[in-house]
Amino acid sequence: MTLLAGTRRDNLEPAPDGLAPLPFRAMGDGFGEVLRALRESRSLTQEEVADRAGLTVKAVGALERGERRRPYPHTVRSLAAALALDDTETERLVGAVPARRTTTPADDGTPAPEQHDALVGRERELSDVLGLLEHRRLVTMTGPGGVGKTTLARAVAGALAREGERVTAVDLADVRDPALVLPRIAAALGLPETPTGTTVESLVAALGGRRQVLLLDNLEQVLDGAPSLARLVDASSDVRLLATSRAPLRVRAEHEVRLGPLDLPGTDAVSDVAVSPAARLLLDRMAAAGTQVGLDDRTAPLVAEVCRRLDGLPLAVELAAARTRVLGLEGLLGENALSGNGLRDLPDRQRTIAAVVTWSHGLLDVEAQDLFAALSAFHGPFTLPRVEALVDDDVLEPLSALVEQSLVVRLPGAGPRFRLLHPIREQAAARLTGPDGSALRDRHARLFEQVAADAAPALFDHRLVDTLARLDSEDADLRAAVAHLVATGRHGAVARTLGHVWLRLALRNHGVEGLETLARLDLDALDPADAAAGHRAAAGLRLLTGDLARMHEHATAALALAPDGPAGIEARLLLANSEVFLGRPDAARSHLDATAAVPGYLGAYRAMILTQVSISTGDVTTAIPLGQDAVERARAVGNDFLLVATLNVLAGALSLAGDAASSARLLAESVTRAARTAMAWPMTYSLPALAGLAVRLGRYELAARLFGASASLAARSAADRSFPVSREQADRDLAELRARLGGDAFRVAWDVGRAAGPGDLEGWADEILGTV
Repeated sequence: MTLLAGTRRDNLEPAPDGLAPLPFRAMGDGFGEVLRALRESRSLTQEEVADRAGLTVKAVGALERGERRRPYPHTVRSLAAALALDDTETERLVGAVPARRTTTPADDGTPAPEQHDALVGRERELSDVLGLLEHRRLVTMTGPGGVGKTTLARAVAGALAREGERVTAVDLADVRDPALVLPRIAAALGLPETPTGTTVESLVAALGGRRQVLLLDNLEQVLDGAPSLARLVDASSDVRLLATSRAPLRVRAEHEVRLGPLDLPGTDAVSDVAVSPAARLLLDRMAAAGTQVGLDDRTAPLVAEVCRRLDGLPLAVELAAARTRVLGLEGLLGENALSGNGLRDLPDRQRTIAAVVTWSHGLLDVEAQDLFAALSAFHGPFTLPRVEALVDDDVLEPLSALVEQSLVVRLPGAGPRFRLLHPIREQAAARLTGPDGSALRDRHARLFEQVAADAAPALFDHRLVDTLARLDSEDADLRAAVAHLVATGRHGAVARTLGHVWLRLALRNHGVEGLETLARLDLDALDPADAAAGHRAAAGLRLLTGDLARMHEHATAALALAPDGPAGIEARLLLANSEVFLGRPDAARSHLDATAAVPGYLGAYRAMILTQVSISTGDVTTAIPLGQDAVERARAVGNDFLLVATLNVLAGALSLAGDAASSARLLAESVTRAARTAMAWPMTYSLPALAGLAVRLGRYELAARLFGASASLAARSAADRSFPVSREQADRDLAELRARLGGDAFRVAWDVGRAAGPGDLEGWADEILGTV
């Protein structure tokens, strides 16, 4: 056995089972060296240890590098559990922590506040802040009102006090004059008044070099006192400040910790809801209010939706939980979840969301207050250019003030994007009243009507995927704009808007919603161009849902109203599409003949319909080259939806010709592209086709999974596989599969498919490719 250089055999400790023995002295005496050696002996990365211990990777790195020399006991316990240390190794890790300098808390002054409730959902942040205070002198926790800054600060103070630190709490909520910040600190410390008043120098002298942690709560209204605090930490190396504020102090000594809302459940699954910090807090506070709710398949989606509507804001969660005494869990989905007088043990300014917002609102100038109300016109995230387009003014300074005061949240990611948390937006909307409010909402609707118009060309060319992603981020505002246009009787604008974005509605599972909106319009009463746009949108969405007769009606009306130009060509192709799906290939050909030599997207769409005509008449020999032409045209356009649709059609022709390998290759590409871009509609064709190949290859369980995944996507998107040849073949394959696999095995595999994600679908497609 090879030993490390300079290590004697008798320095080796017995190793845990399955691990090489650790050279005891080779680990060094420092906590960081011991921790690193124990981690490396288990072949774990810092990321893996951090995840297991509930710490950040940065915190683990700081410990190993010796930047944090004296971790707190709860951190050491978490690391020991993460590393699965035995008793000897745990003793070694604990013994490597240097002894803390402890002081006896003073008999005078304001002690660290007692934390009455267990901290729920902020365990990681608690550990992070404790770690920062080991090597930072001024830490400021910022975030919107109600996010839990004071609660977390009290938990930090309590943990420090239990470790022998001298901690004094200083509540500054009622202080308005920055010059009174230092005197308030002195009073909290129990220091006598001096004839010359309290200065940095007099505080430092009075502390006499003893270690002191000051919890300064609610600094946002006295930010001009920040320079004095910076001088205090500069003048005394034994003083550390933990501050809470809705805005940062903006001094060089400051390390800002920005608290956001609690993490929401990723899905409605019981397992995801159970570990969500927001859901844990809701369930904990509901239980405290006497409403016990166990998580199951019925309650988990309700809990998740309540947390989403509250945006994970802790105060909103607590207020809503208290209302369950009357409303129950389901009642929290109504409008009264945050009503009432709030929690009596909180200060007036924190008892309700309205009070929280009013406090921050009062710290703004008039320009920022006006912008705060105007921003409530947005229903989702927004950008600076969108805001400037809405209010027709330069808003950088007032928007910066709103972000500074944590009333507006800046979102992570490329390019600055912002939003109002839902509970805060409701309070902003209450300030947007009267004629000015109505005018601003009209401007918002016109703004997003134009957003839809600008996006329309890109949905039908190579920019589709990026445009879908951008419109997804503005989905709430597009919906709100359409709803406002409907409510104010601007039906022509509604028809135009849906005509621009009907493909996006179909690809993002909003097809039924689009049809319901169109049904509220009297298209015949509109301007012909607007009516034609509405009929084209309805025809496209009826193709999605498989209502072919009504698709035919809408396409016929659209062509009659606007027979010329690209709009007329699109209407004619939709009409041809309906004819072939209705089993009338000759009628389809007549419309296709009238659109010869069409370029671009519409040209590839025409070639695809021609392929379907040949397939529907049984002329597979003609269909294959037509399908190949359609695919080549689609690749040239670069539109992913058009490409996956043409791949599906050509794959169907090749399958009918007996070329399973080529068909599988095209279907695998189609599934991969559609899955990666979240386009469910085309997968309701490609997945059953792949499942049919799996049946013919004897891969029955895989086939059932693919059929189950297709059924789930069809239900989610309201898509109906309405091309007769595809539907009939899938029905035959499904019947054979049920007979061969048996009921129980079929249901198990089907359910696996229904729960599949994009990666599963890509993997199953690759399995088919590996079999043919």
